[in-house]
Amino acid sequence: MLFAVPVIARPFTPGSLPAKTKWFIHADLEEFKKTEMGRFALKQMEHFSKDLRPLELMLGLDLRQDLHGVPLFGSGLKEAEVVVMLHGKFDRKQITKLAETAKEHRAIQFRSQVIHGWEDKKGVHYGCLVKEHAILFSDGLQSLRGAINTLDNESAGLKEKAIYKKSTAGKRPFFLIGLIDLEALDDLNANASIIEKMKAVCITVGQFEKNLQVRLLIQPRDEKTGTQIHQIIKGMIALVEFASDEDDPELSDLNEMLKNLKIERMHPFIAMDLKIPAKAIVNSLQMKLELTNK
Repeated sequence: MLFAVPVIARPFTPGSLPAKTKWFIHADLEEFKKTEMGRFALKQMEHFSKDLRPLELMLGLDLRQDLHGVPLFGSGLKEAEVVVMLHGKFDRKQITKLAETAKEHRAIQFRSQVIHGWEDKKGVHYGCLVKEHAILFSDGLQSLRGAINTLDNESAGLKEKAIYKKSTAGKRPFFLIGLIDLEALDDLNANASIIEKMKAVCITVGQFEKNLQVRLLIQPRDEKTGTQIHQIIKGMIALVEFASDEDDPELSDLNEMLKNLKIERMHPFIAMDLKIPAKAIVNSLQMKLELTNK
């Protein structure tokens, strides 16, 4: 699956996605690189530089420097309804050459752009390359064309929802943001009744000063269900605290983390804010990595 699009200005905005988008998640890799976790990840990648080099040569890019952001979005949950974009710096000739070597390759003209299509054991994939700034992937030709139309300003983009505006308000930097419109996503098989009580959910993750900050906003269907969801969440946390066992390290760590969790009503939303020292997360990852390598 391969397609590239005009440069998309940072920071990410929902308006760059098709209006029919029902969910999305965006990773801002440039912002991530500034964090404790990002610097740790880049350092670990250095150990695999020899293994990554063949892939980088094939794609014509430096994975640590040339990738800037990755939005994943869809109008549904089926593979043909999902699109992924790689935003960064790419070698047009190299990427085009790679696409043309794919099995069952065919070219489809779409206005001024060429969509590449090919087939493998998993099915048919489509894509297109424009300029050197982004690559979009999709298994659905219609989904791909919709993304192209939006990015070329041929059709309207996704409007910013109130929950998105609330989640991104202020100067808190974040490297990950995700939103799901549960009300619009009618093909979602919700096994939990609590999900059925929600209209939308939005999450942001970032580092501010020395803390990793996670904010989860929930938009209930109405005031009554909002109160119910609030009580259910508080009850679940109380249950974990009650079941805490010093002999169970994982449960004990979870209980300790929940002490830093703040839950409050921000009408019409329910807000859950969690702060964790970024250094503690990196130290934990380092310890697990060392145990794995033994």
